[in-house]
Amino acid sequence: RDVGKWCLGSSCSKITNQASAIEVPGADFDVVNVSDFDGEFLGAGVPNEAGAKPLSVEDALKLKPPRRPQQPWMPELEEFKAEQPKYANECLNYENLWKEVSETFTNEEDEEMMTISKLEAEPATKETPIPDYHPCEVAKNAGGIFGPYGGGDGSTAPEN
Repeated sequence: RDVGKWCLGSSCSKITNQASAIEVPGADFDVVNVSDFDGEFLGAGVPNEAGAKPLSVEDALKLKPPRRPQQPWMPELEEFKAEQPKYANECLNYENLWKEVSETFTNEEDEEMMTISKLEAEPATKETPIPDYHPCEVAKNAGGIFGPYGGGDGSTAPEN
């Protein structure tokens, strides 16, 4: 570029002031314009049969319909039986479920600590009627087995 030569590898042209390398004089290589590939590039497709004519509608209606494909095989289905879940003993007896809450945590010395807090009703809410929209009232009006807060004693509840 600086000396006015066109080079391809170690082969260079004579010094020229041409802006394009097309037909550069004195080079061992030729640079030519690329064609625009304007041609008919058609797929070969299926060769035509000699003497074959398209079917008329009447001839097409006389043909037998194609055979129906064979039905796929029916897979064998596995059978499953429902099993009742096995609950831990502490989940089966709800008598003391909400009388106390236990919390386990790790203290600063990396020791596991457990605290048990007794839950007691707030004195202001004792003996106060439950509003109609309270979940216990809604359940009571829907029917079922109720504990003391639902107006029953819970004694008819089935064992889990």
